[in-house]
Amino acid sequence: MITDSELHLQKYEPPQRSAELEVRVQRLRREAENREYKQMTQNVHRTKKIVDGNVGKELKAMNLQIIAVVNFVLTVGGAFAFGYKAAEASMEEPDMAIQMLVGILLGTVVFFADLYFLGG
Repeated sequence: MITDSELHLQKYEPPQRSAELEVRVQRLRREAENREYKQMTQNVHRTKKIVDGNVGKELKAMNLQIIAVVNFVLTVGGAFAFGYKAAEASMEEPDMAIQMLVGILLGTVVFFADLYFLGG
């Protein structure tokens, strides 16, 4: 009896959606897309903020950085010059290799000291 029998299923027809449901689904879809867009673009900064009045703050920060770089170069150069001339003054006969070595050594010490204080 089972081998001779057949199974007849009705074709599935999905129920019709109401117009109110379609409008609500479209509105929710737009809201979700807007939320996703805002989340994607939340870390994008506009250049308008700089133009609005932060130019003075930006120039002041840049000026401070330029001063720090100039100070850095002058202290390292001054330390080199001091080491070079101190080695020259301490020897009876000038030896350029020793003077350079002392100057570079002192300049390197000051260089790393400045890096330490500028970084921290």
